[in-house]
Amino acid sequence: MGTPTYPSLALAEVMPRNEALWSAGPEDTRPSPHSVLRSRSFWRTLYRLDADGDALGALWSVERHRFDYWDGFLLSVESAPYETVLHIAGHEAARLDESVTMPHFFRWSEIQAIARHFEARSDSPRNPSVTALLLAPFLAVTDTEQSVSAELTSELGLLGLLSADEISEIVAQCHVPESDWVANPDVGWSLLWRAQHVVTTGYQPSPIYSQRIPGAPFAAPLLDLLRF
Repeated sequence: MGTPTYPSLALAEVMPRNEALWSAGPEDTRPSPHSVLRSRSFWRTLYRLDADGDALGALWSVERHRFDYWDGFLLSVESAPYETVLHIAGHEAARLDESVTMPHFFRWSEIQAIARHFEARSDSPRNPSVTALLLAPFLAVTDTEQSVSAELTSELGLLGLLSADEISEIVAQCHVPESDWVANPDVGWSLLWRAQHVVTTGYQPSPIYSQRIPGAPFAAPLLDLLRF
């Protein structure tokens, strides 16, 4: 495809058939039927549903895709055969894979804020919200946010590509028990693990595995958007 163009939303390292996705306007709110986003295998790979058992062999044929969001900040989601990675300002912020997994980064309200921002510019399809579903692998849902599970279930169902059991698996992997979101002046919010009443990182044993800690890469415009 060559060098992606900015502003707003571009794709890199993807097949040409995906270009039609980004021409969606106010009257064309669903992904193009020829887009990779209408592929069941893409979503299974993005959420790592193909990570177990005999399905591993099939992953070698899965393409690598990267979705770049640009508007004074750069936010990228990359889906590859063995990893789903979030980059902010060119730095790895979160990952979901089969070995070193640290996926829990965003609150649902933050994902919705990012999605609304780009959908309002007609830069991302909605119904379902493609941006929200691309960022959902990096969602953390605490015990007090159970309404989020119903909203995510609804968005995933609108794809019409995943079974009820697969949707339940995706929602379950976003749930972080015994945790709370706590305000953090540096990165907006961090996950607090109730068992030790500490904000945990990959260097401390916990069920959270989040890199949203002081010093995490955040462009000021993105943090302002998340705080809105």
